Amino acid sequence: MGLKLEKVQIDLLKELQRNTSDRLTYQKLTTLLMLHHGYPAVEISELLGIDSSTVNRHYHQYLSSQDFNIYLGLHYKPCVGKLTESQKVFLKSYIKENLCHCADQVRLYIEQTFGVIYTTDGVIALLHRLAFSYKKTRLIPSGADQDKQILWIEEFRKIEAKRMQQIA
Repeated sequence: MGLKLEKVQIDLLKELQRNTSDRLTYQKLTTLLMLHHGYPAVEISELLGIDSSTVNRHYHQYLSSQDFNIYLGLHYKPCVGKLTESQKVFLKSYIKENLCHCADQVRLYIEQTFGVIYTTDGVIALLHRLAFSYKKTRLIPSGADQDKQILWIEEFRKIEAKRMQQIA
């Protein structure tokens, strides 16, 4: 699998290689340069820490691409989610107005209201995109009068003891 590149192409690849911060783009550029210099695919894969089939894929993508920019493109389309913008606004207002204890509760609400099925992990990701965060609940002292509570407990135990005597 040899690759013969012209001097202009090599200079361009080296310049792009130096100036890229994207790991995949760097990997593609380095693969082409190493193939040009006669490195075997197995050695390239070992040096770059990738599979040899990835080296072959980069090589064949380069040969079949009509434009160098298309070859370097990541072809990545981020997930925009399953809900429309108006549904997201409606969901945000629902969450602000109602105390939701868990993501599964929100998942069920989305399914019942919009007919859209999410996994619990998907709902967690959606809530993060909508700028919601989870806060673990904790105990807060009620501020009740301890003396009155002690009296009530004593009274309750007396009532409970009488009830047990009646049953026996």
